[in-house]
Amino acid sequence: MRAAVAGPAASARLTLLLPPGSAVLGWALGFDVPRVLLTPLGALAVLLATVLIAAAATWSRRLVRRAAAVRWQSGLGLDLVALALRAGLPLHGARLAAMSAARDVGIDLREDEPVIEAAARFAERCGVAVAPLLGAEADRVRRAVLADAGIAATVLGVRLLVPLGVLVLPAFLLAGALPVGLAILSSTALPI
Repeated sequence: MRAAVAGPAASARLTLLLPPGSAVLGWALGFDVPRVLLTPLGALAVLLATVLIAAAATWSRRLVRRAAAVRWQSGLGLDLVALALRAGLPLHGARLAAMSAARDVGIDLREDEPVIEAAARFAERCGVAVAPLLGAEADRVRRAVLADAGIAATVLGVRLLVPLGVLVLPAFLLAGALPVGLAILSSTALPI
């Protein structure tokens, strides 16, 4: 997931650099942007742009963090019980062993209990072993989690457009276009 969200996250970080980068570019092109930024209007524009960029960065980081979060422990309880069953423990003992092992590392397996119970009832009715059923269900759960994670990574690219468009575009105008425009105007006969 880190690899899947790396592209959109890098694009967001690069976009956050555009507002100050445009002011630096205007200065590099020979416009007196630093002088304009030291005026009250320029200082206000920089302050507002900084607030907007900080808000966009926070919002973007939150979106990336949410998209990169994967419930890696999904299906783990099913696998642990299946493993204990294959080791020869009865179902009740396998459940206890799985719960104990998960508790030792700080994982809660209560969400898997209904699935384990349903698999045990199905296996008893049909006369099949429970362990392969639990293993197959654990695989299905992991595939579903990975599919959801892939969708979240794909949607991230679109969701990042909101903070970038709503906050970075005005910051670009305040920190880049406005100072360069005022610097151009100050080089003419018009007073700022």
